[in-house]
Amino acid sequence: MKHLLHLKIISFIAVILITINMNVLAQHPTPYIQVIQPSEAGIEWIIGQTYLISWTDNLTQPVLIELANYGVTTPTFTTIAPSVQGSTYSWTIPNTVPEGNNFKINIWSTVNTTLFDASNNFFKIKLNAAESFIKVEQPSLPNITWVRGTTNLISWTHNVSGPFLIELANYGVTTPTFTTLASNVTGSTWAWSIPSDLQVGSQYKINVWGGANNSLVSQSVNEFTIAAHAPGGSINVLQPSALNISWLRGSSYLISWNPTVPGPFNIELANMNDPNPNNHTYHMIKTGAEGSTWVWSIPENTFPTGSKYKIIVWGNGNTIHGSSQNYFALADYPVGGTITVMQPSEQGITWLRGTSQLISWNPTIPGPFNIELANYGVTTPTFNMIKTGAEGSTWVWSIPENTFPTGTQYKINVWGSNNTIVGSSTHNFALADFPAGGSIEVLQPSVANIKWLRGTSHLISWNPTIPGPFNIELANYGVTTPTFHMIKTGAEGSTWVWPIPETTFPLGTQYKINVWGSNNTIVGSSANHFSLVDTEGGTIDIHQPNGGETLYKGIPYLISWIDNVLEPVNIELYRYDDFNVHTQTFTIESGVVGTTTVWNVLSTYPTSSKYKIRVFSSVSGTIQDLSSNYFTITDLPLTFTIYPNPANDYFTVKFDEKANETYTVQLFNRLNLPMLTRTVNAESLKEYRISTADLPNGVYFLTISSDKTKNTQKIIIQH
Repeated sequence: MKHLLHLKIISFIAVILITINMNVLAQHPTPYIQVIQPSEAGIEWIIGQTYLISWTDNLTQPVLIELANYGVTTPTFTTIAPSVQGSTYSWTIPNTVPEGNNFKINIWSTVNTTLFDASNNFFKIKLNAAESFIKVEQPSLPNITWVRGTTNLISWTHNVSGPFLIELANYGVTTPTFTTLASNVTGSTWAWSIPSDLQVGSQYKINVWGGANNSLVSQSVNEFTIAAHAPGGSINVLQPSALNISWLRGSSYLISWNPTVPGPFNIELANMNDPNPNNHTYHMIKTGAEGSTWVWSIPENTFPTGSKYKIIVWGNGNTIHGSSQNYFALADYPVGGTITVMQPSEQGITWLRGTSQLISWNPTIPGPFNIELANYGVTTPTFNMIKTGAEGSTWVWSIPENTFPTGTQYKINVWGSNNTIVGSSTHNFALADFPAGGSIEVLQPSVANIKWLRGTSHLISWNPTIPGPFNIELANYGVTTPTFHMIKTGAEGSTWVWPIPETTFPLGTQYKINVWGSNNTIVGSSANHFSLVDTEGGTIDIHQPNGGETLYKGIPYLISWIDNVLEPVNIELYRYDDFNVHTQTFTIESGVVGTTTVWNVLSTYPTSSKYKIRVFSSVSGTIQDLSSNYFTITDLPLTFTIYPNPANDYFTVKFDEKANETYTVQLFNRLNLPMLTRTVNAESLKEYRISTADLPNGVYFLTISSDKTKNTQKIIIQH
């Protein structure tokens, strides 16, 4: 009775489906599929390359793409993609596809298994294109010699895809040897660091293998030589070599040379100061120097002073050498030299007793220096040493309040070279207790068209003729009523770094800096207005991803762009809904410097085909760019195989090694009615057998799905 009832239900459903299909057929045109590409005659595709499969249809459901090989005894049919929306599919031909001349593409409806279309003509699949080539360019010319322990460039031209394998062939032995130098090399050049223990010989060649499965090879036209040392060669000492060089004992100097032989090098000091050549001495001051420069820290007492020294640089196992062209001197003090007092030196300077002032000088000799105060305003001029052993070229003098009398005829003397060379102030300066008049000149910001970014730091500088401290004021003349804000009080010296707040002061183009001194009785102001801005402007142009890509969760991808903005950029991921409305924002990275970053696509991103990347200035969000078109983020596709197919009493589902989820396995007949449902944990069970003994012959569809992915394959049951 139950069996009869079941048959009645199935019959009723079948009647309904037939009625629905008749209504649909009455309302819609006859469904069709037409393969567009590849379909023309004479098409040849290369293994490992990516090609576009295209078709037209009027279906609402996905299609299945199949590769048919009619070039074998029993034609084979391989599913390329089980479920594809749209009318194009990019296929990267795997190296598992054999070469052949009789291939076609079949496009099947995934709903109506009798509806399909095939390429009009056969197309070819080849390992390499008909005109494929590789040509070794370097080493290939005659008489090339490469030296062990050096790095040399191997180069080739080609029109095939990489990677390439580089091989060293030695024909100078009884049985030629072939040694792999590098594999998986991309591009068309590779730098070979020749091992120092490689056998020397004159009958070497380079082989470059490439193309699909390394099916193409090119070899050097001529043999080349591997040698222990470069043939011939020279060493040209560059420094010290010019006339009239004098080096000070206790100082460090650069010795440099231009070699045509590889290192290492030994450096020798030749002392030729004695008139008798038999008394000349030679001291090895450095062994094993690499490159072409070495800094010599000259000892203070090891070598005597003299004017007839030379440097000799030895190479190639001390068989080749180069020497200074001219003598140089070793001395304790520089020959000649000057000291120019820079501050105080201008006219009209007044320094107040009890304050601190900067004394500066420009020497052409090394220190230390002694600083002297000269007073020419008394009957007998006085000279007081106010600092000994000063290093560098500046010293801050804390002027005592009572030690030196007020006066208008003071000068500073700076002594060097054991007080044998002196520089003096150009003009007299005054020591006073109070400033007489005075001025403040704002130096920075003062030139026209200066722009300062809010949130950055900038140097404010001024040139005062009065002592500090100073107060610094920001004036904004770009508003109806100008505003004045004291941004620093009690600044000493003549510079101050202003950390500009990000939001305190509004954007504007008519700002000036006022520097006040002498209890705010003397002021100096910027000569020109300057601007406070958030960015100096610029553009951003996203290159990748820019639309059309499919990115898989858990996989890293490169985001790249071109910009001319000075500040770092921020990167966000935008998601859009079906109405192209921006609905979600995900932060990828902030404060990125440069024009590329590696983005690991998170598994938490929702699967969607409507994503865009936004790259924008970290200062101004109006300087930005979005991907030109949408790209897709989805889960890594589930891959599995079914065998045998066709099946008799059973078939086996074999999961990919990366499959680690719990999947629902469902078998549907051609009417899309479920015939069985199973749950399989692919993390622990990679192969699962399903019995088909009780199923009638026919075409079935096996669907395997999880929370993240879904895949369908066709299976034929034939008892």
